[in-house]
Amino acid sequence: VAGRHVFAIRAEMQKCEYIWADGNEGAEGKGLVFNEMRSKTKVLQEAVTSGKPSDFPDWSFDGSSTGQAEGSSSDCILAPVAVYPDPIRGSPHVLVMCQVNTSDGEAHETNTRAKLEALCDDKVKGLAPLFGFEQEYTMLQKDGRPYGWPAGGYPAPQGPFYCGVGS
Repeated sequence: VAGRHVFAIRAEMQKCEYIWADGNEGAEGKGLVFNEMRSKTKVLQEAVTSGKPSDFPDWSFDGSSTGQAEGSSSDCILAPVAVYPDPIRGSPHVLVMCQVNTSDGEAHETNTRAKLEALCDDKVKGLAPLFGFEQEYTMLQKDGRPYGWPAGGYPAPQGPFYCGVGS
């Protein structure tokens, strides 16, 4: 195509989706801000097959766009901490879970993972604690109301259907 650059992903290349929590995570008074998780895709010329986070490169981003820095000094660093197979793109592509560091490599003030890691000594780690995301979904009708909500009102209290199968 004349005037256009075409970029093809070769078989040995790997798309790495770097994922992190932004500066709005847990912020009071944020209102209807749902983009607490951010991501961007890094294409590696050769696939990293070890699965070790330390084998994936750190990557910078503009923290002023995510509420994590002022515009005059906005460089933040994504530091990989966990790697998982990408369930959408398939092999060799991966999801790279990251913590956010400052441009000098220190844990960013929004990096709650680093704060937790600092609290977990060998005794705590020996207990093998589990942490994870709680995933919640809301299915909407064509008119924008959640399924099951009456027109112009609210449903009954959640007790009977909270975390219920089929709710």
